Amino acid sequence: YAATALPARLQSRGRRRRRPRGTRILSVAAIPCPTPRRPDGAVLDVVFAASPRAAEEYRPGHHCTVRVLSLSLKSHPFTVAAVPGRDDRLRILMKTAGPFTTELARRFDAADVDDDVDVDVESPVPPSAFSPPTMHIDGFRGLPHRWHRHDVVVLAAGGIGITPFLSLLVDAASDRRRAGSSGRTEAVELHWTCRDAGLIRHVYEHYVSYILREHAGDGGGAKDEFPVRVTVTIHYTGPAHVVDPLPTVYDFESSSFDIDDDTSPMMPSSFAVGARTDISRNILHFVTYASIFSLGLSSLWIFAARMPSKDDMVGRIRPLIALTFLSLGISFLAVARVASVSRSDDENDDDARPLISGDTYGSFASPPTEGRPSPPFDAMASRTAGNVTYRFRRGVRPHPREAVSSLKGARTPALFVCGPKGLVTSLREEVRGRESEGDDCEIYEEVFEM
Repeated sequence: YAATALPARLQSRGRRRRRPRGTRILSVAAIPCPTPRRPDGAVLDVVFAASPRAAEEYRPGHHCTVRVLSLSLKSHPFTVAAVPGRDDRLRILMKTAGPFTTELARRFDAADVDDDVDVDVESPVPPSAFSPPTMHIDGFRGLPHRWHRHDVVVLAAGGIGITPFLSLLVDAASDRRRAGSSGRTEAVELHWTCRDAGLIRHVYEHYVSYILREHAGDGGGAKDEFPVRVTVTIHYTGPAHVVDPLPTVYDFESSSFDIDDDTSPMMPSSFAVGARTDISRNILHFVTYASIFSLGLSSLWIFAARMPSKDDMVGRIRPLIALTFLSLGISFLAVARVASVSRSDDENDDDARPLISGDTYGSFASPPTEGRPSPPFDAMASRTAGNVTYRFRRGVRPHPREAVSSLKGARTPALFVCGPKGLVTSLREEVRGRESEGDDCEIYEEVFEM
């Protein structure tokens, strides 16, 4: 634990001290997603600035930790998604399901502006009347999705479980622009079941429509067909008639809002486990881990061998104290080495590229009170562009057999599933049944309960 946790924690703490205002937040959209249990439910779309190194090292499947000291001393993990068409920013989609996310959403509510300011809900909120909470975003953690190792990949998501697959879809349909996507994948198929009309529209506008547009050659995209066949099927299971209000969008990147100079783009950690897949960039991490582990284990063995009696409590505590100081010393040296090498990236990255307003479909404003008729899914009708097929279905949940049908006959199939336990269990049982018939399939699953 000391070898893997201490260096990353020390580096994160040092960055928080140098940048007390945290990570630069570019925009926040509060997407209304009401449910019978939570009429005020919402999904926050937080778009933040990313340094060139963060954009280079990010891969689909990575997650980060978010710490808001004014709300909690605990770091909360969230999946990171790419912003299509932009390599200077990343995003987090978080559903207001617990105390932390609920309070964070309340902090971004237009009702929290100064009481002395007269606010009209149909006009922009004065930026000077609003101070966003300080967010420290640290990462990357976790291993990237290994989808490029399989010839046929099926993605199954429920609700907010779509987040880990958004960047994967863009990578699969972007002519394999990333080096990690140059494998043998032939087809990627997504089945997403969701009852939140606002979240569906948000994902469609920012990801599905981008893939269709780029694949068709619009907006400067490549006109050649992509080598990966991508199929996106959205299953809307919400009510047929519901008022779907517009999301509230706070655009802190607008020219009228002065971004705090003490904020900085997100910088990736040099010691996060699994954050880097390149061997040369992992050398420092490996040396630090090996030094703490080997020297710490040796010191424990020496102290234990010289312990005069097993009942000597002081003798038992002494090796733990030595291990703590040894780990801290090596960690400080490693963090100082990283800071000296990448000081220009860590401190002067503000001028690495200009901040250009983009990827927000609103301004720093509150939504209209009447909302809009619901849900306007006619504009999201099923269509095909090149090798990308998009299908929209209402009121129908996919049968597990239908969802994994494309895996049959594949050489190296894989199922990625993220959603409630019932969804994960049913798909796993269906795949296991196929394996008994000789169709082997790798399963990557993530379970959550809302």
